[in-house]
Amino acid sequence: MQLPPRILAVGAHADDIEIGCSATLSKALAAGSEVFCCTFSAHDPLEFPNDDIEGEWRNSMKTIGATHSRLFKLKACKHREFEEQRHFILTELEKIRNEFNPQMVFTHSSFDTNQDHKQVHEEVVRVFKRHCTILGWEFPSNDIVFESRFFSVIEPHHLEVKYNALQCYVSQKRAFEERTKRVGYTTRGYLDMEYLSSWANIRGYQIGEKMAECFEVVRVISKN
Repeated sequence: MQLPPRILAVGAHADDIEIGCSATLSKALAAGSEVFCCTFSAHDPLEFPNDDIEGEWRNSMKTIGATHSRLFKLKACKHREFEEQRHFILTELEKIRNEFNPQMVFTHSSFDTNQDHKQVHEEVVRVFKRHCTILGWEFPSNDIVFESRFFSVIEPHHLEVKYNALQCYVSQKRAFEERTKRVGYTTRGYLDMEYLSSWANIRGYQIGEKMAECFEVVRVISKN
């Protein structure tokens, strides 16, 4: 299955798309695809009251090279806004479907246990289930199990884009550093190139390639 000319990536929070599929998006953009990135929440204002996460998200989108991008301002998990605003999420996704007409959508997987991620996944499936292929990215800290069915082979320079996009989130780096001080060992996780490389190398090894990103196949629709 090749990456099509129009790809939509839908994330619940700023940095979700970057973690889940930004190397593959970089690969698609280099091949000439249009990429639309849609994020429904910049941050939790109680957890990050003084940070410009909207600005970090915009810088990250520029780093990836997204053709189109849209950021909404729902509040994150503890406020339960995603569940309460599921009709808003559905309506906005319908607008994007009608204006952009994607042939493939990347989003959170059905295995993700985060409540905001789960709500976004469900609305994406409702809106696009008859329209186009839907793939769910893995999120190791949230996935108790995962079905690795679709592999996107990537190159080191695609991973470099992923790393650079994540480095735009200065607020997250600060939060990881503060957590590291509290627990006494590094918890930087996905902000480290060593972590990202290991993750990509393991997925590449599974298919006899150097590096890959891996996805759940939610639905495949071929119109050609």
